Amino acid sequence: MTLALIKPAVGTTGWGSDMNNNLSSIESAVNGLETGSFLGAGATGAQLQSAVDAVPRGGVLRLGTGTFVVPAGGLVISKSIVLEGTGSMFRYDAHGTVLTPAGARNATDQPIISIVPSESEMAGDSSFHSMTASLRNLNLFGNGERFAAGSYGVVCNLSNTTTVNLHMEHCTIKLCCDDGVHITGDGGANAVVGGEFNGVDATYNWGHGLYITGSTVVKATSCFLVGNWKFGAYAVSTGIRFDNCTFESNSKNMAVSESVDAQLCAFDCNVMNVTGCHFENFDGATRAGVAYYGRKAIHAHGCTGLLIQGSVFINGPPAPVTSDNNIAIYLTTDGSGTPGMVAANYFQGCYIGVCCGDGTIYPRSMAAAHVFEQQSSPGGCTVPFLSCQGTGFTRINPDFVQMSTASAEGMHYWDTTNHRLMVWDGSAWFTATLGEPVYYNDEPVTYNDSIVCIN
Repeated sequence: MTLALIKPAVGTTGWGSDMNNNLSSIESAVNGLETGSFLGAGATGAQLQSAVDAVPRGGVLRLGTGTFVVPAGGLVISKSIVLEGTGSMFRYDAHGTVLTPAGARNATDQPIISIVPSESEMAGDSSFHSMTASLRNLNLFGNGERFAAGSYGVVCNLSNTTTVNLHMEHCTIKLCCDDGVHITGDGGANAVVGGEFNGVDATYNWGHGLYITGSTVVKATSCFLVGNWKFGAYAVSTGIRFDNCTFESNSKNMAVSESVDAQLCAFDCNVMNVTGCHFENFDGATRAGVAYYGRKAIHAHGCTGLLIQGSVFINGPPAPVTSDNNIAIYLTTDGSGTPGMVAANYFQGCYIGVCCGDGTIYPRSMAAAHVFEQQSSPGGCTVPFLSCQGTGFTRINPDFVQMSTASAEGMHYWDTTNHRLMVWDGSAWFTATLGEPVYYNDEPVTYNDSIVCIN
């Protein structure tokens, strides 16, 4: 479609040439946005693949409203392009652009979209190559009735020293026989770097909603990860952040899980942030005739840069399971401790709020986790904290602590050299001790830079 604006003759009712020049600029801008290829519904899988291959690097292919059956083995995207539909929806109906897999129903190794960087895309003098694939406003429907390995919604298995920037926006991935999104890298030369999932609904898939390994700088925002047979999201050796996402009623089948049960599972991630997310129905109860085996909302194991804050953890009716398996936040590590922070969150219908390892599955607890006071409804947590090491203070070598200002009164840190808690009183650092300070002339009595207290 080309935009052509009506431009009156110069001098008509005071119309000037500047007005026409402005209209010409608007035409150019709008028509520039419309550049790209278009393919209507009803095209064959071969025609769809040909249309994708014909898009120039950095170009856009727009798909019309209706259903497209992709080629056998999946629609291959091998270069930096944008694939865009007319809208996504949660329900399976006739609206929007729908992509479905080829072959018999429940067949194995039939993904819908496969990201495979081509040699020409990666060509060049650099030993480190990258491409960007963007998917927008698409519905990927697998129509699966059971688990079938390799039949993903979107798959990206990286090799040959390549990185992929994968951006998905306003896409629905539903009823795939395996993971909704499946990404594998090695965390180094082969990885998804700068992955972004915005408004992605991965629901009722027979694998995980989102599966990512060996990747960095990955962010999921306003995603809906619900009803998947494995985890809502599973991240391994990946730097990942979840903002304003919903995790609900995942982990229906422990037989096909990775031997842990959680709505969100993160193992050995160098960054793992969860902010403002909603977790629901993770206690293993049977609801609407379906037994949910997942009994944890979050399981974070060996993750550095861990931050969980401002999130909601709820188990609704029927009565939540009251057992040690009903855990909202479960933190474990194989080592001596992994730094992290659990800030303010809200709990309802949870048996255990925050658990830092139980000593039976993993040898040590999350010793360095900073766990702050949490909020819950009446009876929201039978056991708010289990095996936690207490509230953490910032640990600093005193050689690197500078003098603070009077306005910083009340600042504190743990002295890792002398093993004591230090407090800034507005003019100097003092060792914090228990008991009531001894005052003389309205000033606290000190001895060796410590406030003298009566216990």
